[in-house]
Formats: sequence, structure tokens, C-alpha cells
Amino acid sequence: MRALRTSASALALLSALITTMPVSAQQFDKTFYIGAGALASELEPRVNQSNFQVTESLGVGGQLFVGGDLAKYLTIEGYYRYLGESELSRDAEVGTIQYQTAGVSGLLYLASTRGNRGLRNRTGLMLYGRAGIGYLENTSDDIEFIRLQSTHFATGIGLEYGFKNGFALRAEFVNHDVDARDLSFNLVKRFGRRGELDLTPETSVPVMPEPPAAVVTPAVPEEAVPEETAVVAEVPPPPPLPDWDEDDDGIIDKFDQCEKTAPGSLVDAKGCAFAGILKGLTFASGSAELTDEATRTLDEVARALAANPVVEISVESHTDNRGRAQSNMDLSRRRASAVVTYLADVGGVDLARMSAVGYGESRPVQSNRSASGRQANRRVEISVK
Repeated sequence: MRALRTSASALALLSALITTMPVSAQQFDKTFYIGAGALASELEPRVNQSNFQVTESLGVGGQLFVGGDLAKYLTIEGYYRYLGESELSRDAEVGTIQYQTAGVSGLLYLASTRGNRGLRNRTGLMLYGRAGIGYLENTSDDIEFIRLQSTHFATGIGLEYGFKNGFALRAEFVNHDVDARDLSFNLVKRFGRRGELDLTPETSVPVMPEPPAAVVTPAVPEEAVPEETAVVAEVPPPPPLPDWDEDDDGIIDKFDQCEKTAPGSLVDAKGCAFAGILKGLTFASGSAELTDEATRTLDEVARALAANPVVEISVESHTDNRGRAQSNMDLSRRRASAVVTYLADVGGVDLARMSAVGYGESRPVQSNRSASGRQANRRVEISVK
């Protein structure tokens, strides 16, 4: 009874923590999960006056569990664990006692390396605590024993790393009252998690659904409907947005591979900033003719500019130091102009949003003495104005 009262108090504390959270913290799409794992246990039966000695207290086993994420901080989980067996001996008599337990626990998620978003989506590395009620069952074919108390209070602490695809890895230490404890390593799979929508990166900007039209009642003569019985039709509030875009770059977090881009940055379909050197933007040797690889890169730039219609850019072209300086300057200007022309003619980008600058060999990023250095210096960069 004491274990029951203690466990009930712990669960009541978890419930109180959830009900006192801010409203924004409680806005959470409930999910459920299943999991399994292997464990190593320490089992110490209380031998008291029996003359038995515990000769082997370490056991191995496994567990199965199911759970539901009820709020940003709170999860409820049911589990079954086989903890292994403990070996005892007395004179020439040797026997084992097997341990298995089942129970229900509340898991309190305390922190995530991804902050509030990680707690909402159960992603990143998370720290959590466990408290709950368990039922311990012992069996033995060799030794007669008396079970002092089956119901017990289970507590634990664990680390969980959640991936964006719903899978998670979990390591946890759990203490089962007095004579059993275990360390487990588990695989978890969540279902129904927030953000699992039929979206692609190109169409990932959430769109606010149109609110339902207000119900219009036919006109009724004023004297026919008493004033106190008139009904005013109410338009229900629009539903919440289906996902988050915490860095406000137009790419929702589910698809965003660069989650902390600066506000107003020009980003691609993966949410990564375009500003800087454009990889894959190459030209035919000694000319301003774009290669096939370069056009594919510029097609991606054009899509990003279409998704960010207020962004203005500067296209800056550079060369190595082979040849005459004036020839290199002219070549870099023609290459910058070729990029701008392609973006305007093929990509449909307004010319007024772009400028082309050639710097020739005047701004190297590496030494021109090596082939790799010269290759690095032959580049095209995009900067946001």
C-alpha cells in the first residue's frame, strides 16, 4: 500500500505540472508509439535467515512497451519486462529465481537539444524521468520462496534521441523498488506524429484553409421574430497552421535541412541559404558558355527567387590569374552577365532584382600557385542585397 500511495503521489505531481503549463505548451498533437529493447539487470533477492547466498545477481532480458505522448512534456507508457534470473546456493543446493514485471509509468520529458520544437516533435536528444506502478512476478523450479510484495514503485531516468522519421533510440535506467533494477537499450517507433502531411519541399509553404461561409438566414419581417429570439450566425475560427516554420524561411521544419537561416535569406527547397559560392556553376573553358550542370544549378536558384519575390541579388564572378588581367576581368563580367541572362530568360526572374559584377583575378580565396587553388578561385558567388 505504501508503494501505491507513493506512486499515486508521483503521477499526481506529473499531472499538476502539465495542467499548470502555459496554453502554448499544451497545444500538442497526441501520438502513440511501440518499442522493444534488450536489458541488463541486477537482481538481489532478500535471503534474510534462509542460509541461501546470492551467487549470481546479474541477469539479461528484454522488454516490450507501448505509449502515448499526451503533451509536450508528458508521456504515459505501459510495459512488460523479463529481467532475467538470479542464482542462489545453500550447501550443495543451487537454484534460480526468474524475474518479470509489468506496469504503467508516466514519463516527464525535461529537455531537448532542439528546444521546444524537439519536445513537441520528440526529436533531438532528450532527457526524461520515469515514475509509475509495477507488478513483479517471480518464478522458480528449484527453490521455495515467499514473495513479500508484488506491487512496487518504479522510478527511472533516460536519454532518447528522436529522428524526424519517427524512429528513436533510447537508453534508460529503472529501479524496481528494493531488489531489482535494470539498464536497457531500446528502439522506438512513433505514429501519427505532427507534420506527417502529404507535402513536398516545393509545395511545403502552409496555406491557411478558407473559413466556411457564414450561414445566411432568409429575411423575416421584424414583427414575425421577437428581438430576443434572433440568432446570429457565427463563423468558426480558422484551424491552426499544420506545421511550424521557426526560422521563417518559407520551408516547414519537416523538410528544412538548415533550420537556423537568417530572416530574409534566399533559400533553396531544402531551406539552405543560396548566398555564397554556387557549387556546380561551371563554364566551358575560357568562355562564358554555361555547362549542363550549371543550368541545373541556376534552375534551382530561379525557383528560390520565385519563392522569395522581394529578394534582390548580386551575381559576382571571379577567375584565377592565368592569362592577362584585363582578359580575366572581361571574362568574369561576361560570365556574370550570362548567369543573369539565364535567370531572366529561362528562370523568369525580373532583371530589376539582379545585378552582374565581374572581379577578374582581383579577389582570390586561395593561392593561384596550385591547381586546386586556381579551381577554387574560378567561382561565381551570389549575395543578397
